[in-house]
Order: sequence, then structure tokens, then C-alpha cells
Amino acid sequence: MSDHGAAHVPLGAGLRVVSLRVRDADVVFVRGILAGYDGIASVHGDASGAIAIVATESTYAELDAILTELPDGVVLSRVG
Repeated sequence: MSDHGAAHVPLGAGLRVVSLRVRDADVVFVRGILAGYDGIASVHGDASGAIAIVATESTYAELDAILTELPDGVVLSRVG
């Protein structure tokens, strides 16, 4: 996987990707939070801490708000 976590993520019309780096321990936490929002986005990544979150244009603003409101202990670094 590349350092932005999106090397294998197919994107089509109407889709946006957010590439992040998180601590390895927080990958599962972020996946779990987003799973609670049915259909908001899909999370792609591996054990490196680089993840790509894919959302539609219509859910992107809500996704961004969710990521902004994660607990202070979860450090997200946007890549690219």
C-alpha cells in the first residue's frame, strides 16, 4: 500500500476519498465508529495506519463532521 492508504481504492463518479494516517491502534476504532453510521463511508487500509475513507458527495460533509468530533486521543493526520 502507498503511504496515503488509497492505492487499491477504486473511485468513480460522485465519490470522494479522505486519506489519513492514524496510530495502528486507532484503525479499528475509526472503522467501528464509521460502521455505526450505516452507509456513511467505507474504510480501506492495512496494519500500517494509513487508511482511505471513501464517501459519496452527499455524505462527505457528514463524514468530515464525524472525523472532526472524534475523541482528542484519536490523532488523525490528513495525507495529500
